[in-house]
Amino acid sequence: MSRLILQNISKFYDQNQVVKNVSLEFEEGEFIALLGPSGCGKTTLLRMIAGFEPVSEGEIRFGSKVLSSAQSSNVIHVPPEKREISMVFQSYALWPHMKVRDNVGYALKLKGIKGQEYKSRVIEALKTVDLENFANRYPNELSGGQRQRVALARCLVSSPKIVLLDEPLANLDQHLRGSMERTFREFQRRTNATFIYVTHDQAEAMALADKVAVMNAGCVEQFDTPENIYNRPRTEWVARFIGSGTMLDLSRLHCHQGGNVLVRPQHVRISEHADLQAVIKERIFKGAHYAYHAELEDGQELLFYAENLIDIGASVRLEIEKYSEPL
Repeated sequence: MSRLILQNISKFYDQNQVVKNVSLEFEEGEFIALLGPSGCGKTTLLRMIAGFEPVSEGEIRFGSKVLSSAQSSNVIHVPPEKREISMVFQSYALWPHMKVRDNVGYALKLKGIKGQEYKSRVIEALKTVDLENFANRYPNELSGGQRQRVALARCLVSSPKIVLLDEPLANLDQHLRGSMERTFREFQRRTNATFIYVTHDQAEAMALADKVAVMNAGCVEQFDTPENIYNRPRTEWVARFIGSGTMLDLSRLHCHQGGNVLVRPQHVRISEHADLQAVIKERIFKGAHYAYHAELEDGQELLFYAENLIDIGASVRLEIEKYSEPL
């Protein structure tokens, strides 16, 4: 098993540190998401893994091979083409004057692979993404989703050990995003490559990844399964960033337990016997339910869902069925 190990990775641009002492380990065949807001350092981290950027501090290893090292006694930077890594870009990066088959096989030509091996590997890659019947088309004759699959096939044809994806669905509409999410997952299962997927979209990260690294201001706030990140956030920042919810100060509610806790809206219900008195301040229709913002007697706000229509300004009693550990 070849692990990808990032050890104490930092990146500086002049005096600006954009990645701060990041240490992560990815198992072979895992689907990893790097999730965070714009400017948090996730794309810079991806580019260092790819070899497009040298590390300023730390070391990147894949199996027994050192890919990057900033140790003063032994600076190492293996170029991208020698890392057994392929990358899918947000823009697809397809040659417009080349047919699909030539775009897919371009990396093979650079490696001097030709003849029957070239043809069979290109066809097999196109079959994997269900585009074998589009081999003679040009990129401008394809839909956005099809162009994205061509980019995936171009990755597959080189038999990479690691596939990096930088916000690959950002230019697609919502319907195509759902379809491509399934394509990515199936593609990963077939190849057993390690996938590292950069996104700011929480739904994408949660749906696709085995583990998610939540990044903020160049640091990894939490690296865990999607379920643990959602249900057991380790920091208040992660709690506020992931999903919907409210941070409540339990000490202000006269509870036995103190501290700030995360309350998800689906864990709050209206009950005439509940102790919490609240006033409805805002109502938002969400389709299957309404989202209500209520103000508690101590001034704290609480978000909850309910199917029935409640007037703005109405008083309700609320019961909190579940909340996180104090953060």
